[in-house]
Amino acid sequence: PAFVMESTWAYDLKQEFPSLCNSNNWILCDAPGGTQVHQTVISAIAKQLSSPTANLGGSYSSALETIQGVARARDVAASFFNCSPNEVVFGANMTSITNHLARSIGRTLTEEDNVVVTNLDHDANVTPWVLVAEEKNAHVRRIDFNLADCLLDLEALEKNVDTNTKIVAVGAAANSCGSLTPIKQVVDIVKKASDGKALVYVDAVHFAPHQLIDVQELGCDFLTCSSYKFCGPHAGLMFGKAEYLVRFEPYKLTACTDLLPGPLSCQSSKWETGTASFEAIAGIKAAIEYIASIGVKAGISPHSDTLRKKLQSAYYAITCHENEMSKLFLREVTNIPRLTVYGVKDPEQISKRTPTFCLNIEGMKAPQLAQHLVNRGVACGAGHFYALNFPKLMKIEELGGFTRIGFCHYHTLEDVVRVVGLLRDIATTS
Repeated sequence: PAFVMESTWAYDLKQEFPSLCNSNNWILCDAPGGTQVHQTVISAIAKQLSSPTANLGGSYSSALETIQGVARARDVAASFFNCSPNEVVFGANMTSITNHLARSIGRTLTEEDNVVVTNLDHDANVTPWVLVAEEKNAHVRRIDFNLADCLLDLEALEKNVDTNTKIVAVGAAANSCGSLTPIKQVVDIVKKASDGKALVYVDAVHFAPHQLIDVQELGCDFLTCSSYKFCGPHAGLMFGKAEYLVRFEPYKLTACTDLLPGPLSCQSSKWETGTASFEAIAGIKAAIEYIASIGVKAGISPHSDTLRKKLQSAYYAITCHENEMSKLFLREVTNIPRLTVYGVKDPEQISKRTPTFCLNIEGMKAPQLAQHLVNRGVACGAGHFYALNFPKLMKIEELGGFTRIGFCHYHTLEDVVRVVGLLRDIATTS
């Protein structure tokens, strides 16, 4: 069925993305840094900017439409996370949201406390927590990953969490190499080892394009992602358990509301500082609805399904399709001379990774390999991609890090075959 779904829906998507239609000579393998934007998202943003504009709080028609627009977007984001609408926080991006929350939680830290971060994570889920810990002279504990498959060391996590642990910051998927971390298991470990005292903050930026988010199932306290990683605008959104959003005090203006968003606050939130980008919020709503539409396109959900059910169907279709691409890529690159892929390589373990591949070719610096690919029409880059500690532990810093090739649901098996062919060409001729 996976291959049938691949042939029925993935091939038709490119015409729905103006940027893909306008870049026929390229295979855009920079999806982990930001996906292309779907036409419905562009239309939603344009419509918002073309309509009479107003801020939250007025009683006239354009103000009421703004309030209702934000409320509708919050409902859609709540379906995306599987949470209550008042547990949704909109912001500039995951980094800004995390800095904001870390400062606020950091106020409560003492010298006896510790925070736990990982060496697999993007720096946006490391440095904000390290900075607030240092400010309060709290301890920082860092969890390594297994070098063979680049999966987080859960035994080390268990050993490093105790009743003085205030926060555990962990990534659901590694933007460097595509490794998935079992967040439900992480939450169970953390809650047990800390007697329920430690909070779990999840970076789902690289997870959201590839896997269904369900905060009820995961049990995490906070989870943040960015809509431009799943065909939306440059903006971020967070789930936070209502009890903690109420309890913690953000750095905010005195004049701003002390409430969570709802009818009483005209959709203002104590966690959303300043005037929001209402056009970006409209774009977030459209991006989530576009992802959900894949469930219908793939023939799994009827149009009458709820948004949540469509999202479940969509991510089933996306995961099947992306796993086919990952298996094909890993199978085809095994016989390319001098090429190393870091991370999960076993086709039997494909459910532990996304279709984001971290690689190097022996005798070549990572930026050179990336440039060879760019010269052949593959959009990709090289470096650490903000996963600062990943190249250090993998001992590839002197190579200039790694080259990253990332596929997502709008790529096809043909795209994978073309990229593999170009890698083989580079490895054998350069």
